Amino acid sequence: MNIRLHQRLLIPGCLTLLFASGIAAGYYWGRQTPGAVIAEMARAQAESLSSEQWAENAAAALQKDLGLSTDQADSVRRGMAGPAREIFGEKRMTDFKIHLRLLGVHDDLGRDANLNGEQKAMLKARREQLRRHILEKFKDLANPQSDPLLSNL
Repeated sequence: MNIRLHQRLLIPGCLTLLFASGIAAGYYWGRQTPGAVIAEMARAQAESLSSEQWAENAAAALQKDLGLSTDQADSVRRGMAGPAREIFGEKRMTDFKIHLRLLGVHDDLGRDANLNGEQKAMLKARREQLRRHILEKFKDLANPQSDPLLSNL
């Protein structure tokens, strides 16, 4: 009886084990597919695009997806040009404000955190690195004379 039970359960047990390992392998390989890598590359590329490049890519995608004629695609491109510039301008201003908030956090930590002298000196050096980065990256927006956060303190 014990042998018959063993024989009856052997095949279904092996099939269940095979099925479960197939699911596990599919899950693992599915997470390792280039889809996530491609999505990350697309995000990084989108961050480096100008508003004109972004609008052109969006118009080309719409032309393909909607089957637009050349005239329709040109109309879409013209319609997207202004909003794309506005979106990218707002994005840049928001990025600038985030960097300024980080400078403020450095100042707050220097005043309020219980840091020793060496830690305060390191924080001050990091703040100066960030300040220089902001002045370089946002030359068109940053004004050290009118913004106390960007001053040398």
